[in-house]
Formats: sequence, structure tokens, C-alpha cells
Amino acid sequence: MLNRKEIWKKYFSFQGRIDLLEYRRRFMYLNGAYLFGVVILSALLLPLHFVNLLDDLLISIFVSLFLILYQFLFSWLVIVISVKRLHDVNKSGYWIFVTLVPVL
Repeated sequence: MLNRKEIWKKYFSFQGRIDLLEYRRRFMYLNGAYLFGVVILSALLLPLHFVNLLDDLLISIFVSLFLILYQFLFSWLVIVISVKRLHDVNKSGYWIFVTLVPVL
């Protein structure tokens, strides 16, 4: 059983390396969890839209903030596993910023 420090180091820290198989496995799990969360959230919010409960400003703000935090968490995890994979191929984690440059 992993304690909190080990979980933090394994999933949220930029330090360390992961091999190709572990990278693919984590990426697949993250995409599955993200898709599952979006489907569940859509299943919860769609009926609220039809009964006009989403017209309330407070509920709309809450849903928007939740979606922003949800997206930020999954983006962070994808960046972490990508940096760890870069470390495994002996590249600096700063190479992740190359993905921000548009391809011409």
C-alpha cells in the first residue's frame, strides 16, 4: 500500500523516469478517467439543462469552475508523465515546451 508521499512522488512529481510501457499505460488510464468523468458529468448536467436549472448564474459558475479544475488536473498529470518520459530518454524536462511552438 502506498502512503501519501509515495503517491505524490509517483503521480505528481516531475522527478523520476518511466519506461515506454508505463508511459502508455498511464496515458491510457488518464484518458479513460478523463473520458469517464466527462461522460458522468454530461449525464448529470444534461437533465439539468432541460429543466432550465442551468440558467441559474450560481450553478453555471460552479459547473464552470469545476470543469476548469478538472481540466487543469488532467493537464498537469499529462505534463508530469511526459516530462518523466523525456527523462527516460535522457532529455531535459524543458523539452515539453517545444510542444507549445506551432509547427509551420
